[in-house]
Amino acid sequence: MKRSLAAISTTVLLLASTQAFAADASAGKPYIGLEFGSIHGKFKNQGHENTGNATALNAYFGYQFTKYLGVQLNIGSGSNMYINGADIKPHLYESAYIKGTIPFRDRWGVYGIAGVTHMDVHASGGFKGTSGSYGVGLQFYGAPATALTLSYTRLFDGNIKGQGQTVKTTYDVAAIGLVHYFNWPQVQ
Repeated sequence: MKRSLAAISTTVLLLASTQAFAADASAGKPYIGLEFGSIHGKFKNQGHENTGNATALNAYFGYQFTKYLGVQLNIGSGSNMYINGADIKPHLYESAYIKGTIPFRDRWGVYGIAGVTHMDVHASGGFKGTSGSYGVGLQFYGAPATALTLSYTRLFDGNIKGQGQTVKTTYDVAAIGLVHYFNWPQVQ
């Protein structure tokens, strides 16, 4: 844990010490990102509520139409959660989002995402579900096209179904990552 905090602190300090870049330089560009974080799951079935924590890895691709508006597709997975002897794993999730960004100064921006997530959960068999999803995040630019991201996402808030059961499920993800904007030709 101390090594992770030291690595995060060092990265933030390096980004803060580099020269300023325009946060809105991402307008009209595709981007790709990778995030690693902590996933918190809550499960409610037949009046019983259980919670667990795991790690999550999320990759995404998007297109920023303007400095304020873009679209994003995510794919990710989580590690196993052991809850009351059950092995629960958010095996695979896919999300589609609309992304709104507010750039501040030259160094950073705040963004929000809203969309839908489809999730496959392995828990003594297969469960699946689709739910609304939303989140917020910060981007800290350390290079003209690369930013450090910090984000919180309500990844899933709905029912998963399988084996004749319906389980009310909530997944929250707090993550750190990197995003890179490509300098490809703009869509006209």
